[in-house]
Amino acid sequence: MISNSNNQPEIILPLGNGNYHVNFGIEQITKSDPFTGIENTGFQYTSVEISGAPDYGKIISAIIREKYSIDAEFAIINAYQDGGKIEEYIAFQKWRTLAKWIATSIQAETLVTKAEIEAQLTGLHYIKVTMPISLLTTGGRYETLANDMLKKKVPWQIQDDNMVKAYLGFILPEHLAILQSDPQVIVEL
Repeated sequence: MISNSNNQPEIILPLGNGNYHVNFGIEQITKSDPFTGIENTGFQYTSVEISGAPDYGKIISAIIREKYSIDAEFAIINAYQDGGKIEEYIAFQKWRTLAKWIATSIQAETLVTKAEIEAQLTGLHYIKVTMPISLLTTGGRYETLANDMLKKKVPWQIQDDNMVKAYLGFILPEHLAILQSDPQVIVEL
């Protein structure tokens, strides 16, 4: 939930009942009082509640649940497994990766600002590779990519025109050069 405070919030705030608020995405804001015109400085941030000690796994789960309910998560994963909604699946995976980064920072007692979250999200991108399905089914130089796709290590989708789109989180420069040198392959960085 989005919270506001006149003071910079604690990263982990004990609530006194065995629950904690974990605060991240902190942004200093200035508001002008509509009646007096006086400017007040405060903080806006995201706060998630955790029951029990806020360990790494609980923090990740709480951050994921802030954006995706369990039902929404299963719906996205099931739709992807059925060959659809790949863009939603990738957005979900980016959020999971961000949640892990935030949890690591919080465990290190590091304040996580809204600007840092936006920078992390900008840095989380996938390299989209589009190629004819025939290149993947014949073995050869794309065999490893085909195996990773079949094992669901790489998000992918078959299109109506017998083309396959694969979304790679990372690619070695030498592999990128191979893909870019093939006239049947389209690489979007």
